Amino acid sequence: MKIRNLLEIRKAIYSLLRSDERMIAFSTSKTSSSAYCILVNELNEYVCFRVSDHYTSPFYSNRTFYIENDLEKLRENIRKYLDNISWHKFKYSDFYGLQCLKQMKLKKMSIYIDNSAEIFDRAKMGMLFYQIVDRSRNKKEIHTVSESFQKHLRKFYASGLISETKLFDNTYLVYVTAEGLALIEHSMPLYINKFLEDFDSINLNYVEIE
Repeated sequence: MKIRNLLEIRKAIYSLLRSDERMIAFSTSKTSSSAYCILVNELNEYVCFRVSDHYTSPFYSNRTFYIENDLEKLRENIRKYLDNISWHKFKYSDFYGLQCLKQMKLKKMSIYIDNSAEIFDRAKMGMLFYQIVDRSRNKKEIHTVSESFQKHLRKFYASGLISETKLFDNTYLVYVTAEGLALIEHSMPLYINKFLEDFDSINLNYVEIE
């Protein structure tokens, strides 16, 4: 999409928001052929959606609105969708999980998607994750990921709060998306005190979420 098209889509989204709704992130893919948006309301609930001209991963569960020349129709379709779905509650456990992913990056720890069963090609199995820790230049450790964290990671991926980038060695590195980062910052005043209480007990080598 051209820059003007992206701006027009963004304007259309702003125009459909209710007084208790805010758009906290609007990002594009590397090719700018898809736009990703996250909205929040005063109940600390959120919804993500995608505007694009092509399909995406079967593990991404958010609604995609396909680009049309009629922006008013696009606007109406998005508003109707927002009025008829249940928005996601962003709980402390979600905040905790995304914060752990951010902390891992600072500690040379990374989460990867296990594609040994070619899940991206077949889309028949549940998504699995594992952790790699860089101890030194030539030493890496592979760690399993707890089932409780696996569950949250699957939810984050499905809702667009995390995504993956394919590396040269055909591995899939997980990262927190612009939408996920925006949601962390938006919820910081609500959850920072609790997170500081938990901070010293966090085990980044094996994250468990209650």
